[in-house]
Formats: sequence, C-alpha cells, structure tokens
Amino acid sequence: MNVQIPANLEMEMKKMQIFSKDVIPKVVFMSGMGKAFCAGADVAGIYRYKQVPQGIRKLKMMMNQEYLLIYLLAKMKPIQVVHWNGTVIGGGAGLSINAPIRIATENSIFAMPEVNIGLFPDAGATWFLPRVFNNNSSIGLFAGLTGHRVKGKDLAKCGVATHFIKEENISKLKSEMVLLSENESVSVDKIKSLCDKYSEIIYSPSTFSFDGEEFINKIFKFDSLINIVKRLNESLKTESPKEVKLAKYILGVFKRVSPISLLITFEQLKRGTQIKRIEEAFAIESQLAYTFVEGHDLFEGIRSNFIEKSGKPNWEYKSIAEVDVDKLIHKYFEVKNESHIENFNFI
Repeated sequence: MNVQIPANLEMEMKKMQIFSKDVIPKVVFMSGMGKAFCAGADVAGIYRYKQVPQGIRKLKMMMNQEYLLIYLLAKMKPIQVVHWNGTVIGGGAGLSINAPIRIATENSIFAMPEVNIGLFPDAGATWFLPRVFNNNSSIGLFAGLTGHRVKGKDLAKCGVATHFIKEENISKLKSEMVLLSENESVSVDKIKSLCDKYSEIIYSPSTFSFDGEEFINKIFKFDSLINIVKRLNESLKTESPKEVKLAKYILGVFKRVSPISLLITFEQLKRGTQIKRIEEAFAIESQLAYTFVEGHDLFEGIRSNFIEKSGKPNWEYKSIAEVDVDKLIHKYFEVKNESHIENFNFI
C-alpha cells in the first residue's frame, strides 16, 4: 500500500471479497512497500479526471470504491495488524486506523492534510478523528483543521498507534506472529501480548499525552470556527511563548487553506462527535465528497500545490468571513443528490 489508485483499490477489493467468503485467514498483517505505508490518494490523478470525458462521474465512482474498501476493512473478520513503515496520510490512515493493533516505528508519520488541497478529511475521519486521540475531540478537530503531523513515538503516546516498535524488530515480530496465527486459539489479546513484548511504548489511556493538549482544549471548541479564530488571536496577547508559537502556526494554516474546507471540516467533525456508527460517517462523507468534486476549490488546490506547484491557490472565497455559513452548510450537508444515497448505502 503506497498510493491509492484505481488499480490498487480494485486489487484490495478482490482480497476483501475473498476474506469474506471461503478462505478466511486468522490474522492479516498490513504493511507498505518501500518507505511508505500509504500516502493517500494519487492527488495529481484526481486532477486529471476533470480533463477527460465523464471524468467527474468516474472520480465519484473511484471515491465510492475507496470508501467501500475502507468500510469493508473496518468490518473484516481476520485480526488486523498494521505496520506503519513510513507515511500514513489521508486515505492511508482510513485504510488502517480501524485495525485493533496499529504499530508505529521511528519512520511513521501520520496526518490528515486534506484541507491543504481544498478538500475535507475523509476516509472515515468523521468517525475516527473525534475518537482516536483518547476520545479528545478537540485534538481531533485541531488535527483535521490543520493537517498536523504526528510522528514516531508520539503516535503511541496519544493513541493513534497502539504500539511503538523499532523497525529493526519488525521482522522478528512477524516471524513469531506467523507461528502464533497458526494456532486455532489465536486472539486479538494474544497478538497484542506478542506486540507488547517488542514494544518500547504501549498505548494506555492512563498515560495519554499530546504536545499542546491544554492549549488545544482551550481553543478548539465546537461553538464556531469564527470563535476558534478569535480565541487564537486573543491568545497571542495572553499565552506563553510556546503557545503563541502554536497559535501563529495555526493561524498561518487557516490563512493558507480553503475557507470552504475549514468550515465544512469544522461542521463535519462536529457532527462526527454525535454519530454512533462508522456507517454514519461514510454517509456524511459521501455527500460531502460528491459536492466537493462538483465544486472549484478541490481542483484549484491540487492545481496550485501539485500541478503548477505555485503554492498560491485562488480559492472561491478569500476568508471565512466572506462565507454565508448557513447557506454553505445547507449546500454541502442538506441538499441530497439521490446518487449519493444509492452509491453509499451503508445504513
């Protein structure tokens, strides 16, 4: 798993179909080839869809396939163990975050950076971002709105990974896991115990830590994005140098990325705190995805950052202050297209 392209998605879908029928392995160990686990979608490939006949329809079908694959992985019967041997970004996070055992190494980098290209954190992020950081939805909101990267040992300290194991020990772990998986009584607890043996850090809610947690909790509340910006600006006058530096970083991100992406991500993750099942997350995301690919900012973000590489996108709005938030929320969340419901019928 390195980049999500249609051929890779089709191959993984076929594996899921096999796992759901006759040949069901007891344990599935997922890793990437080379220096990455999975860096998400082929972003430049998404841009090319706009340039071919029926491209938007094909892009919707591809996103349909991606979401369905992630959903099937989340419900897959074999015990899943993921080895994040490098970057795990966007769709790569979605493919693996629901595994009960998630191994970070010194090479692991986790992020949901979709706001940088004029999109929203998808691939099930509506479900996992409010929950994966020890159920601290404020940190999930911070991660979704900024695309903040978490690396190495910090992944196991904050709960994104369940274990931190040095890369040099992974091959030994895999060898023992193969032997253990041949036992009829293999279980998640037994696999976890094996991983514990090789781990330098084992995640526990009692030892949860995330750099900047106290400041993030004060700033990232689910009242409104405008209020988050106000609190950030106020913090520049009242907080410690470390927190001022973090506030400036966040405000810099907000000025750079799509106002539509920020506002939709805020509302998406706010709704994500209220849902009860992962199926509801994909119902929300399918609606949003179809609306984004019919709009301007996604393709503009890809053009400026990945095609022309100017880093100067011309977003539909210049700032969140220009946006009629109620109309935007209605357009993206409430105006239903029947094809959304037909193609993402998870509920």
